[in-house]
Amino acid sequence: MLADVSMRFAAGLWTLFVESSLYILVGFAIAGLLHVWVPETFIRRILGHGRIGSIFTAALLGIPLPLCSCSVLPTAIAMRRMGAS
Repeated sequence: MLADVSMRFAAGLWTLFVESSLYILVGFAIAGLLHVWVPETFIRRILGHGRIGSIFTAALLGIPLPLCSCSVLPTAIAMRRMGAS
Protein backbone atom coordinates (compact mmCIF):
# COMPACT_ATOMS: atom_id res chain seq x y z
CA MET A 1 0.00 0.00 0.00
CA LEU A 2 2.68 2.50 1.03
CA ALA A 3 4.92 1.46 -1.85
CA ASP A 4 2.07 2.00 -4.29
CA VAL A 5 1.37 5.49 -2.94
CA SER A 6 5.09 6.31 -3.03
CA MET A 7 5.42 5.16 -6.63
CA ARG A 8 2.35 7.13 -7.73
CA PHE A 9 3.67 10.21 -5.95
CA ALA A 10 7.10 9.83 -7.58
CA ALA A 11 5.51 9.32 -11.00
CA GLY A 12 3.32 12.40 -10.56
CA LEU A 13 6.29 14.46 -9.42
CA TRP A 14 8.35 13.34 -12.41
CA THR A 15 5.48 14.20 -14.77
CA LEU A 16 5.27 17.66 -13.22
CA PHE A 17 9.00 18.20 -13.71
CA VAL A 18 8.89 17.03 -17.32
CA GLU A 19 5.87 19.18 -18.21
CA SER A 20 7.26 22.34 -16.60
CA SER A 21 10.87 21.97 -17.75
CA LEU A 22 10.35 23.61 -21.14
CA TYR A 23 8.78 26.70 -19.57
CA ILE A 24 11.57 26.98 -17.00
CA LEU A 25 14.25 26.71 -19.70
CA VAL A 26 12.51 29.31 -21.89
CA GLY A 27 12.24 31.62 -18.87
CA PHE A 28 15.95 31.23 -18.12
CA ALA A 29 16.79 31.93 -21.77
CA ILE A 30 14.66 35.09 -21.85
CA ALA A 31 16.12 36.27 -18.54
CA GLY A 32 19.63 35.69 -19.87
CA LEU A 33 18.93 37.61 -23.06
CA LEU A 34 17.44 40.51 -21.10
CA HIS A 35 20.47 40.52 -18.81
CA VAL A 36 22.80 40.75 -21.81
CA TRP A 37 20.81 43.18 -23.97
CA VAL A 38 19.18 45.57 -21.47
CA PRO A 39 21.71 47.79 -19.69
CA GLU A 40 21.48 48.12 -15.93
CA THR A 41 21.45 51.90 -16.21
CA PHE A 42 18.23 51.71 -18.22
CA ILE A 43 16.54 49.64 -15.54
CA ARG A 44 17.78 51.97 -12.80
CA ARG A 45 16.53 55.01 -14.71
CA ILE A 46 13.04 53.55 -15.09
CA LEU A 47 12.66 51.82 -11.74
CA GLY A 48 15.03 53.67 -9.42
CA HIS A 49 12.72 56.50 -8.42
CA GLY A 50 11.10 56.56 -5.01
CA ARG A 51 7.68 57.14 -6.49
CA ILE A 52 4.64 54.94 -6.92
CA GLY A 53 4.97 55.19 -10.70
CA SER A 54 8.08 53.00 -10.64
CA ILE A 55 6.10 50.31 -8.83
CA PHE A 56 3.45 50.29 -11.54
CA THR A 57 6.14 50.29 -14.22
CA ALA A 58 7.82 47.30 -12.59
CA ALA A 59 4.52 45.44 -12.44
CA LEU A 60 3.78 46.18 -16.09
CA LEU A 61 7.24 45.13 -17.23
CA GLY A 62 7.09 41.88 -15.34
CA ILE A 63 9.93 42.68 -13.00
CA PRO A 64 8.26 40.93 -10.04
CA LEU A 65 9.86 37.51 -10.03
CA PRO A 66 8.29 34.26 -8.93
CA LEU A 67 10.41 33.70 -5.82
CA CYS A 68 10.17 31.02 -3.20
CA SER A 69 9.59 32.13 0.38
CA CYS A 70 13.25 31.54 1.28
CA SER A 71 14.60 34.05 -1.23
CA VAL A 72 12.15 36.94 -0.89
CA LEU A 73 13.96 38.82 1.88
CA PRO A 74 17.51 38.47 0.47
CA THR A 75 16.26 39.55 -2.96
CA ALA A 76 14.41 42.55 -1.53
CA ILE A 77 17.47 43.61 0.46
CA ALA A 78 19.73 43.28 -2.58
CA MET A 79 17.33 45.25 -4.78
CA ARG A 80 17.03 47.97 -2.14
CA ARG A 81 20.82 48.27 -1.95
CA MET A 82 20.89 48.66 -5.74
CA GLY A 83 18.51 51.59 -5.51
CA ALA A 84 15.06 50.10 -6.10
CA SER A 85 12.23 51.80 -4.30
